[in-house]
Amino acid sequence: MGYHDFEWALEPTFFKRFENEEILESDLHAKVNLEKKERLMNLIFTIEGKVKTLCDRCGDEVWTDIEAEEEIVARFSNETDLSNDDVIFLNSSEYKFDIGQFLYEFSLLAVPQKRVHDEGECDPAAEEFFDELEEDEEENEKEEKEIDDNDYIDPRWEALKKLK
Repeated sequence: MGYHDFEWALEPTFFKRFENEEILESDLHAKVNLEKKERLMNLIFTIEGKVKTLCDRCGDEVWTDIEAEEEIVARFSNETDLSNDDVIFLNSSEYKFDIGQFLYEFSLLAVPQKRVHDEGECDPAAEEFFDELEEDEEENEKEEKEIDDNDYIDPRWEALKKLK
């Protein structure tokens, strides 16, 4: 009964345990505040630090800051069930359980969906490629607009010309 605090450093070896491909390296600090009561436990997870992932734009590695705070309620029952997101059920006879999966999932959920370098920090070759691609796209749009402006004849006028 009472309050208990736990702290860990979540290093790359931790993520390799889960066959992770998203997080290449990590410098994360995890805290778990546990409030144990007679029939349940409240667990508050706090994860802060940075992770190295791949940039969505250029494919190079990029460090991203992450921060997460999640809460889980663990209730004691006749069976163990870890499938619910907010409330898990632990067998009354259990005196410990592995929270590694929760730390892993909360860390992954904290990684931003869009992972890119700051402006101007991407691989110069990739930046040049995207600039050329954008220029080509703008040129194609301009050509299409010119064709549309010059060659387009309203079909109603064509029908009227046939009446002569």
